[in-house]
Amino acid sequence: MPETMLYDCTVLVSSFDGFADCWEVFDYGMEKYWPDCPWPIVLLTGSKMPEFRRVRALPLGEDRGWAGNMIAALRQIRTRYVLYLQEDYWLTRKVDTPVMESYLRLMSERKWQYLRLNPSPPPGIAVPDHVELGICPSDEKYRICLQVALWDREFLSSLLFDGESGWDFERYGRERASGIGDGVVSVFSEKDGIAYCGGTAVRKGRWTLGAIRYAEKEGLNIDFSSRKRESRLEDVLNAIGKPLPAKILARAGLRTLQILRKERSLFDFFQ
Repeated sequence: MPETMLYDCTVLVSSFDGFADCWEVFDYGMEKYWPDCPWPIVLLTGSKMPEFRRVRALPLGEDRGWAGNMIAALRQIRTRYVLYLQEDYWLTRKVDTPVMESYLRLMSERKWQYLRLNPSPPPGIAVPDHVELGICPSDEKYRICLQVALWDREFLSSLLFDGESGWDFERYGRERASGIGDGVVSVFSEKDGIAYCGGTAVRKGRWTLGAIRYAEKEGLNIDFSSRKRESRLEDVLNAIGKPLPAKILARAGLRTLQILRKERSLFDFFQ
């Protein structure tokens, strides 16, 4: 792989003006934990043009929804690969640039089309000569998801359907990529990839407790009044994962707490 190919990548930060309250902290995390990022960093916006030292705004005009915005952005990006991030993926640990460059080299040499850099979920069988990486099995529910990942730009474009949300993409992406065999790969451990606060700083329009903890740990004076916050029980509910009985019990507890706080009517218990 020619040395110039190591720079054939763009860091694509999915966002829009409604998430502008996340941008400054995202930029802070990039400056602190990945100051030597070798690739251009592009932040998708609507009409706003924030000024950061290294992050460049890419205004798209009207909001076309998640997939529509991605389609419009990818038409303007010329690199063969993109590293997908979101504005609320606030970095928590130094990113190893030589490792990221080695992953990009492997993507090119082995014709991989997707390399997830956060093990959510973890992969299946290890790549024989790179035991920190594993092949994602075709029957894995979230084989294709929107955690931080290196993507072949054309492959990502081929999976996008205008009008879909990110949730739709994760739901149907596995089926669309069903013909891809060993080209879908992930790290086994967060230490070999990219770590960010509690998975995300915003969930369902609310600040997560991970975002609050991030501000405390980093000593940042963040104005969290721009949106509501998750409750501790909602945080626990998300951390529990997928087991249905546990989720049902946790959700019942959350609804009861909301009723006691007069945040929800008894008649809305099951909504």
